[in-house]
Amino acid sequence: MNNYNYHQLHDILAVTVSYNNFEGLKSLCENLLSQSLKPKKIFVVDNASEDDTPKIKELFPEFVIYKRLPKNLGADGGYYYALSFAYKISDFIFTTDDDTLYQKDALHELFFGFLELEKKFCVGAVRCAWEGFEGNEPKEVFSSVWTGVLFRSAVLKVVGFPRKDFFIYGGDDEFFTRMTKKGFKFFLIPSAKYLSRPSGHKAQYSVFGRKISFYPDDFRLYYSIRNETFIYSRIKRKDFLKVLRRILILSLIIRDKNKVKTIFEGFFDGIFGILGENKKYSTKR
Repeated sequence: MNNYNYHQLHDILAVTVSYNNFEGLKSLCENLLSQSLKPKKIFVVDNASEDDTPKIKELFPEFVIYKRLPKNLGADGGYYYALSFAYKISDFIFTTDDDTLYQKDALHELFFGFLELEKKFCVGAVRCAWEGFEGNEPKEVFSSVWTGVLFRSAVLKVVGFPRKDFFIYGGDDEFFTRMTKKGFKFFLIPSAKYLSRPSGHKAQYSVFGRKISFYPDDFRLYYSIRNETFIYSRIKRKDFLKVLRRILILSLIIRDKNKVKTIFEGFFDGIFGILGENKKYSTKR
């Protein structure tokens, strides 16, 4: 794969959406600049942060393209804005959360992995593997989170942009599922790995030996349940009963009545397609 001269091929633009995470964003920029294959720029969409996030442009003036949104549009609103800009100026887009770091050769392995797979398949995107992933060959997948994904900008002309009305959670799943349904192949590249991934905001229950995870705060809980219900009731219908069973189990094992109410509000809004920002659950993420 190293026979390619990537400097004569394509440009890669990294994209991230950030909210009140200046230190994490700084570490991400440093990590990307240390990659053996560096993106030409990173486009930072600032979801109206209240910390030092605007200073990221001063720290990396040649590397960062910075855009501050007038209000927090959520991760999905942020990625909608980011990708609608990025696809116009770069052949490849690398999406990443602002709190994730990568092994030194991750972007190199993704890029050349993409080019190799493209010889045989209609490839839409490739993604990083996690530390401890077992296997050496590319593995076809059908969805992903935003973090650690490389795809051609041209895919957006066919698939469209992320749904900004999801606000937060699920927009990545819906987008990449839509991409694969359009006929594009999506692969995980084992040699491209995360250096670190955040543990997230989830709590876990163990039920009959099986772990069920959920977001304990009402804000995250509502949007995750609502958007998951929407996706699985309309797009991934064959697995809808699994989601319904998980929601019912959660409502039985969580003893907080307010949280149970949040779960069912999210579920019914998802069923009826009531999306967008819900003012009742507009706590800052």
